Amino acid sequence: MPRENQIEVTTGGVRREYHLIYEDDSPERTEAVKFFQEHTECLFPSMNYPEEVANMPIEAANAYLREHPFQEQWSLLRIGHQNPISDDDLARLRYLPELDHVQISSDRITDTGIEHLVHLPALTRLGVYSASVTNACLRIIRTLRSLQSLDIQVSPNVSRAAVLAAVDAMPWLRDAYPVRQSANQWEPRERGAANEGETLVDLQRTARSPRIPRQN
Repeated sequence: MPRENQIEVTTGGVRREYHLIYEDDSPERTEAVKFFQEHTECLFPSMNYPEEVANMPIEAANAYLREHPFQEQWSLLRIGHQNPISDDDLARLRYLPELDHVQISSDRITDTGIEHLVHLPALTRLGVYSASVTNACLRIIRTLRSLQSLDIQVSPNVSRAAVLAAVDAMPWLRDAYPVRQSANQWEPRERGAANEGETLVDLQRTARSPRIPRQN
């Protein structure tokens, strides 16, 4: 049966409360959502709603939403070292193609698991912290054309040189965190000189090439 949810959206200082109706997922997608909710650190929902309602009076917007169920979307998947997730479990990613941020911090995930990321055409941010991945994982990562940010700094069996070569082959990247050469090599904010008041987001939006952390 369709599920209901309420979200609050504030635009221009005006708060609106939408009453959403989600359509039924396929059995495969339902199982994937349940699995990742139960066995990962986080499966975070996307605050998605039909664009059509943004300019409607709130009563009309909620009437429209009651009559037009839509699919619930998901934004972030975070896998921690304590989560019992293996390579084969990531095959479920094919049923959540809208994910735009994946963070993997688990030595249970190898190069084979990284191959499943090809099922995420909307992926913009990827972090891989695993002692079980090697340079071979970059063969898949460098094909992810939607990727804007790559963080692979704590994967000791991926060489820094290989990451930099992959970054060179990915002109669409906005920032990159290569493998560290030594502890305390750099601080995360040291991605480029910023003008006073310029935020990290500003740097990412205006970057013409990937931001590589400076070496100390």
